[in-house]
Amino acid sequence: MKKFMCSLLSVFLLLMTADTAFSNVKKYVKVDADTYVAEWEPTVVHGAMDELYAMYPQSGSHTEVFFKAGAFGTNTSCFTADMVVQAKLWVYDKYGDDDLGGEVTMVNTTWGQSTLTWNNKPVTYGSLVYQFSGIGVGAGWKSFDITIAAVSWLGGTTNNGVNIRGTGLWIKTSHWYSSETVVADALSPFGTAAPYIEIEFANQIKVPVDGDAWISQELYSTPGGADDNLWYQNSGDWRVLLRASTLIAQLVGHDFNDVVSASLMVYNRKADPSQGDMFLITSPWDESTVTYLEMPAAEDTWHNPITSGTGWKAIDLNSSENGNTNVIQRWLTGTPNYGIMLRMHPNSTYGANFYSRESTDVSKRPYIVIGLKPNPTCCGQEGTVYLPSDFNKDCKVNFADFAIFTTEWLQNN
Repeated sequence: MKKFMCSLLSVFLLLMTADTAFSNVKKYVKVDADTYVAEWEPTVVHGAMDELYAMYPQSGSHTEVFFKAGAFGTNTSCFTADMVVQAKLWVYDKYGDDDLGGEVTMVNTTWGQSTLTWNNKPVTYGSLVYQFSGIGVGAGWKSFDITIAAVSWLGGTTNNGVNIRGTGLWIKTSHWYSSETVVADALSPFGTAAPYIEIEFANQIKVPVDGDAWISQELYSTPGGADDNLWYQNSGDWRVLLRASTLIAQLVGHDFNDVVSASLMVYNRKADPSQGDMFLITSPWDESTVTYLEMPAAEDTWHNPITSGTGWKAIDLNSSENGNTNVIQRWLTGTPNYGIMLRMHPNSTYGANFYSRESTDVSKRPYIVIGLKPNPTCCGQEGTVYLPSDFNKDCKVNFADFAIFTTEWLQNN
């Protein structure tokens, strides 16, 4: 029996390992307010209808459609704007007779579906979110890219929803189910043909390096913070200092146990493989004034290889070597974040040369990327995506799930 339980535990641990693989998280939010306004019915409210009518402009025949998901902020509260990969508004086209084209804009004033008419609709709108030349013919689900709006809302802009209106020279119409519909649809995460928003989040946060410099024994009194290059090498004891001062602020709500991975990303300009040593800096420094003579205090953390070839290189900040606590854990458990220092390992043949944050090529500037587990405080919200081995659906995978796994295994085998 003991051997059998050990085998079960091994299987479960394999499932847990698979769960830690990086994958994006999708959240789904119901549209809870929608309506259309029609130029030929300037005082009529259509908010209680189960159908939304979108129409190309022609004199006297304009329509505009409004959508809002009031729960957007609640259902996405565990995520930040920089984690958004894509956001889509999904509507179900009842007939699909016309390939409607138009534009989506943010609404910058409040409105209500029970009172909105053509006469009292907003006079001006906010930012253009999406332009489309056509949504395709045929009945079924159609989507509109509202990523710009989602990023803006998560960044603090008031969510007043979006407006869709047609553009073009010829009359074309489209009929969509509204939030009032009771028509069932198995493809929807909510089981009906009502509109909804799908937001895809990367389970990671990118934090730009906002302080970097080289220092050199050879140029012991020269500050290297303004250079667009960073390099380390043994000759002259050249070293690199890097810091992302906003890292802790961007991880508010997360602790070390939420971290799956963390890497400093640097773009190496040299093709040679290099061995580097990483140090945790333990005293303040300023990139505009730091020199070799005023090198900040630091403690040896671990030895890191830089693989051959130019391009992006990942320096692991979430690993331990020789009993040293990993860097991210130190920062998230109270050690001040003064950044890290890199130097060439004494036994290495080659050094390394990185683009700095001052590089004119913005795409090659260094940054830190942190992979995160789904936050348990979001657990149970509509659209929550559970890990495969989270059997009790508490957004954590632990031995409580193993107990369920074992019980079900024994019952079914």
